[in-house]
Amino acid sequence: MSEQPRASIIIPSRGMEQGLRSLFDALAQELAGKNVELILADDGSEKPLDFLEAEYRGRLELKFARQKPIGPAAARNLGIKNAAASIIIFLDSDVKPVPGWFEAIITPLEKDPGLAGVEGKTVSSNFEELNPFAHFLDNLEGQKYLTCNIAYRREWLLRAGRFDQRFKHPWREDSDLAFSILELGGKIIFEPKALVDHPVRPVNTGRMFWFYPVRRGYDWLLLRKHPELFQQKLVHITDLSELTFLFSFVLAAIFFALGWTVPGFFVLLLHQAIYSHILLRHLHFGEREAHNLAVPWRVFARSYFFFWPATFLALASISWGWFRFLLVKPFSPKK
Repeated sequence: MSEQPRASIIIPSRGMEQGLRSLFDALAQELAGKNVELILADDGSEKPLDFLEAEYRGRLELKFARQKPIGPAAARNLGIKNAAASIIIFLDSDVKPVPGWFEAIITPLEKDPGLAGVEGKTVSSNFEELNPFAHFLDNLEGQKYLTCNIAYRREWLLRAGRFDQRFKHPWREDSDLAFSILELGGKIIFEPKALVDHPVRPVNTGRMFWFYPVRRGYDWLLLRKHPELFQQKLVHITDLSELTFLFSFVLAAIFFALGWTVPGFFVLLLHQAIYSHILLRHLHFGEREAHNLAVPWRVFARSYFFFWPATFLALASISWGWFRFLLVKPFSPKK
């Protein structure tokens, strides 16, 4: 590629070969003749993903970069380091762009040099398959800043200090970057025509009830770096039913410890009701609030076995995060 590409698309991945092939097949059609480079940032996959370079040679301008497994924040920074374009787009390995996505997400940045970023819309084409053992993301109205579908001008990424690699898990690192850009005065708009499909996919039960709860401690890092924006954007970035679930458990335990048995039982009943709500609706609100209520009792029973360990793990992670990030200072736009 002799001239500077219009955009560099960075895709971090650890494994996920099947998802990457589906994504690359879609991008091969979407990007044909558009002078765009792809950077696959391999986050320590057990089987290195460099073989995909040869597999898609001639169809995509694909670069490969690899690091040890230290998380998607670091992998995206590796991609930024290897990117040649002034506009950088982030996708995840488990999404599929809808035709017209690329021009929709890049055109606002090309037309308006004052824009820092463009946030695309994310939906799930197989939403009816959602259940308590599935991975799911969507962004229907913006202000979630998900790196599964977002574009930034490179200069703003550098001004914000790129991704904070203290976020070791795929959790809050995207919100942190967006908040830093916003506090620097950057403007990020939502473009619903920049549409990607993030299909619901099954998740290993152990991962569902271990990997997800252990990330909760990183909320403290985001809160301490951006206290005002965290509170302003809370409804967009945080599932309030999950926080209420954890809070009600702690409150019930305190009541029982104080000998307040009756209030303790009432709060415990509330706690169980919230758990049922979370399980059946899978931590989701909005227009699709009433989806998939007919969860088979076997699924409910199987998940309940993991319910208490996951609760304690989430509480432990929150406690760890409070101490771990206690001395973190708010992000300073003057730095």
